[in-house]
Amino acid sequence: MRLITIPFSHFCEKARWGLDRARLAYTEQGYAPAVHRLALVPRRSSTVPVLVDNGRTIRGSSEILRLCDAEGHAAAPVFPHDPAVRADVEELVARFDRRLGPATRLWLYSWLVEDREQFLRYSALGLAPDQRRRFERALPIIMRVVRKGLGIRAGTREWAANRADEELAFVAERLSDGRPFLAGDSFTAADLTFAALSAAVIMPPGYGGGAISPPPAPPEVARQLEARRETVAGRHAVAMYADWRVAA
Repeated sequence: MRLITIPFSHFCEKARWGLDRARLAYTEQGYAPAVHRLALVPRRSSTVPVLVDNGRTIRGSSEILRLCDAEGHAAAPVFPHDPAVRADVEELVARFDRRLGPATRLWLYSWLVEDREQFLRYSALGLAPDQRRRFERALPIIMRVVRKGLGIRAGTREWAANRADEELAFVAERLSDGRPFLAGDSFTAADLTFAALSAAVIMPPGYGGGAISPPPAPPEVARQLEARRETVAGRHAVAMYADWRVAA
């Protein structure tokens, strides 16, 4: 199996986590932001992750999690068999994919495009040396493409932060009755998806299964990350990484 990614992408982390947990062997093929679109043209996709396996193309992190349940070797599926619990998990995963993931991505990029060195450090994570050199040469163009593609403008960071914090508050309310997991009585795709997609605003230890170590953030950003890690939802994400993130 070949997993096409932007290595530091949280949606790609979601797929990577699922594959690692299911003990499915794969090779990751990482690309820089914007550059990844060229690699995806033959796969008729514009977004990562994409999993390629013996002529099959599986697009999107949630579909990759479903493949992990169908073909993997984990002790329990992340989409439970119980119909009621599964429906709850499906609803939560769809919500996080639709609301949390885009908001946290937008928040992260909104400060990365203001800082050339930070953009390079994050975007070059997991890239081969020759690709990193080409990426660095094209960095000014790529930063403009990312800014335009995501529609980053004045007020974007605040909007994205508010949207992300709304999702953290939603999760905190869900956990307020003392439950250890977001749905049912075991770890599911809801917990995995929340932990992975909140990682851009939390930076939990263990991101990437230990294979990817995000560089230190600027002090102002680091304070915001630390504050979110200390929320109820942030602590849940950190706990899911500590207890359930299987290393590659």
